[in-house]
Amino acid sequence: MLQDTISRFKSGFDCYTELRRQFNGRYTLTLTPDGHWTEDIVKKGGVSARVFLNNAYGFCASGETDDASVTRIIETAKRNATALSRYAPARKATLLDIPHRIIPINDPVKDVDVKLLRSMGEDLMQYASTKYPDVETTITVMQYTSEKLLVVSNGCDGRSNVVLGRIWVDMNKIRDDGEYIVGEADGACDVYLTDFFDAKRLYALADDAYEKLQKNLAETDEDKAEVEGGEHECILSPSFTSMLAHEAVGHTCEADSVAAKNSVAAANMGKQVASELVSLTDFAHTVFGEHCTIPLHIDDEGTPCIDAPIIKNGVLVGCMTNRILAERLGFPATGNARASEYYDEPIIRMRNTCFHPGTSSLDDMIASIDKGYYLTHSGGGNGDLDGRFNMTVAAGYEIVHGKLGRPIRGTMASGLAWDALKTVDMVSSNFIEPKGTGECGKKQSIPTGQGGPEMKLRLTLG
Repeated sequence: MLQDTISRFKSGFDCYTELRRQFNGRYTLTLTPDGHWTEDIVKKGGVSARVFLNNAYGFCASGETDDASVTRIIETAKRNATALSRYAPARKATLLDIPHRIIPINDPVKDVDVKLLRSMGEDLMQYASTKYPDVETTITVMQYTSEKLLVVSNGCDGRSNVVLGRIWVDMNKIRDDGEYIVGEADGACDVYLTDFFDAKRLYALADDAYEKLQKNLAETDEDKAEVEGGEHECILSPSFTSMLAHEAVGHTCEADSVAAKNSVAAANMGKQVASELVSLTDFAHTVFGEHCTIPLHIDDEGTPCIDAPIIKNGVLVGCMTNRILAERLGFPATGNARASEYYDEPIIRMRNTCFHPGTSSLDDMIASIDKGYYLTHSGGGNGDLDGRFNMTVAAGYEIVHGKLGRPIRGTMASGLAWDALKTVDMVSSNFIEPKGTGECGKKQSIPTGQGGPEMKLRLTLG
């Protein structure tokens, strides 16, 4: 566990100060079909101080954690705040007052057992290459840990840890027509891989990847339906609804964008922006009684983390905040200030953002469409602060007279978030819990939780 070498400095704080010690680690192992493997080990740790003085923040960080370095970065942060205060807005900024308490550690962090991870990867490769010698297999094993200790002059002190693991199995084969075909499977967990994945789970990933590869090999372009351009009734899998929640809605509802009035959400607070079937929340640490994979109980400003309701029964009800914007905008302090590395300042970030489940079954959703599409796998996407979004459709099926038809060729799905969400008329009860498989790149790359239900709505394809 990260040693507490910073709490003793709190008695010397003479202005608003956040002092954070942090250590991040990432281990990645890749095994390739030619029998080679590569390892990438990244370790970053240090101390940062942020001071609010004369209406401005000052920040400083160092990879050195001895007492002299900590004293120096606190003093440097003060000087930086004083220097930056010359450019601060004339309107006085006020930080929300947070009653002090100590928030205990959520999950312990231990040293990653590299030998066990190597053995796990080699065992999985041995199984896959022996059982499926007719294909080329690549395996990637990733273990991520983040450990933070925070003390503040006004707010909560505490620890916050994130542990994420993920394994990818990629199988490929060149089809008789010369096309390169891939089958993929992955597994994610919010604990150490060696504590979660036994042989049965590992081998199931390889079997799943091979099954998908065989399915893809059997589907040629001649067998696939061309998607008609234009607006269609569509069913989105959680692969798409989680992206819609994050890219098209989530970023527009971060308080820094709302306060700057460059987000479509700024002018729509309190308004109906979606169907009454639609509710969306950025969850802090628990979602419908289950543990989130990004479980945050304290943010990097010393604010206790609470759920941030964004859309409730179709109405835009709130946004994700930090201390200064919660006070300015009059929203609750949700604890969404997150910093990726020790040398990063906390900014407003998502945690586990997803749509709530509904009451419909996927079968009933498909049966309700006479002509449309079921979009099953996304190849990525993005959204703008005006609510416009684009998502790559990597896989899906046509729906004809209430039944699944042929697989479809790749296409794009796009629209305006608020317009599309107003057309939602069915949401599935098949809720996929948020998994820490996403990386948000807003200024700093940081893990976020992805998940959600299936959703039926109208989108523009092509």
